[in-house]
Amino acid sequence: MKKSLCLTLLLAASCSSLAAQKELTAQQIEKVVNRTVAPLMKEQAIPGMAVAVIYKGYPLYFTLGKADVQRKRAGNAANFV
Repeated sequence: MKKSLCLTLLLAASCSSLAAQKELTAQQIEKVVNRTVAPLMKEQAIPGMAVAVIYKGYPLYFTLGKADVQRKRAGNAANFV
């Protein structure tokens, strides 16, 4: 009984702390994606990449780098797919 009550209280506390966090904007999510993916791309010599993030049930698409290195063509969601 005590164990299930403690687990219930812990779950409720974690849910309320998640609900208390402010919502992120697309620009804030993009900054996180850039900070996370850019070093990986450099380390692995990846010229371009498309990243999809599902946030609160909605997809956000980001592109980084070049789709065509020789022509120096920037990437977009259409030419990375």
